[in-house]
Amino acid sequence: MKLAIDSPKQTSLALRKLLESTDMKDTDVNNFVSVIENESFSSMKDTLSDDIDTFLRSNHENLYHSSLEDKLEVIQQIMERFKIRNDHLNGTLEQPNSLEEELEQRMKDLKSRKPEDKFSRLSSFPLLSKYTDNFKKGYYIFIGDPNTGKTALMQSMCIDVMSSDSDCDVVYFTLDDTRDVIINRFIASMTQRFVIRNDLPDYAATFMNYVMFKQDNDKRQQVLEACTKVIFNLIKAKRFNVFQANECGSKSAIELKIKEMLKQNKNLVVCVDGALNIEVNARDEYGANNERAKFLMNLSDNYHIPVVTTGELNRSDSSTPLDKIKGSSKFGYNAKFVLHLTFNDREAFDKREDDRVMTKVLKNKLSWERMQIVLNFKDATSYMMEDDFMNDLIRKDINGGK
Repeated sequence: MKLAIDSPKQTSLALRKLLESTDMKDTDVNNFVSVIENESFSSMKDTLSDDIDTFLRSNHENLYHSSLEDKLEVIQQIMERFKIRNDHLNGTLEQPNSLEEELEQRMKDLKSRKPEDKFSRLSSFPLLSKYTDNFKKGYYIFIGDPNTGKTALMQSMCIDVMSSDSDCDVVYFTLDDTRDVIINRFIASMTQRFVIRNDLPDYAATFMNYVMFKQDNDKRQQVLEACTKVIFNLIKAKRFNVFQANECGSKSAIELKIKEMLKQNKNLVVCVDGALNIEVNARDEYGANNERAKFLMNLSDNYHIPVVTTGELNRSDSSTPLDKIKGSSKFGYNAKFVLHLTFNDREAFDKREDDRVMTKVLKNKLSWERMQIVLNFKDATSYMMEDDFMNDLIRKDINGGK
């Protein structure tokens, strides 16, 4: 669809269509358009309309097929060209902090922040927290063959960070499953975490397929009710937010939802489950997946937040794991942290004889650490945690028994 502008009188309508195509709120669209039509521009209104008309017609006739990033760039160009200040728009288009502002804040932190102020945001994943410099901002991807616990790891980290950091919120985009399926998995995972941390028998945890029913064991029923209430309270407090594909399936919808959440709390963790299902503009599969990979990287870089997703491997490909990521290797190459998951013994795992998952850090731009981490995977409850005993053995082996 092209922007049709037959006369300067249609400039406002064309601008409105452009703004609405970015999923901008109606009030913000009205703010923007009203600036163009404001009386303060009356002396140059005709010229302004003619210029915008020419600008949109000659340079951006196919904006509806452009990415949100490109559209916002066009809007910014219009603002700069016609001297429209951001304060005219009541902050409609937020600008990122400059490098100078970021360093100024860092210098303030150096004077006030003490070493003991730093705590682990991932108490069930102390090594992973160390390897990622306390789960700092960056684009993370967990890769592996199907059913190796990638999503379980992502969900367990979400629960961990919300439990460990009371100031942190989580937004979870599920583009593979419906919201109720994800909530069931989170509740089951929470029961497993509660059982382990309170040294209760393993049967007190509830499998994810049964969290909707009354339990035949009193202890399991008590744990389930308590954990369901915890998840409910997190959702009620808007600290835990889950959106499915029919709500936020496109790049623009995901980005706008994140911007909305950041207005409430800058301390935000974003998870995208099913990144290959993000709706994009590119028509061919290769271009579409590269666009998705770039979008996820830009989310982290532009908004200074952790963005976590998962990726499966193409079994037919015998190249390196980064090149084997299903869809496009760009997912791995754009990431700051890539963790490869494999079963210690797949046959033993299927027989419930060995729940260990071995991980290898394939890429880490967040710290210098790259040591192997051993995880325990409770697949029936979709829960993962670090295997402290095995990880201690690995460290001692590396350090010569110390």
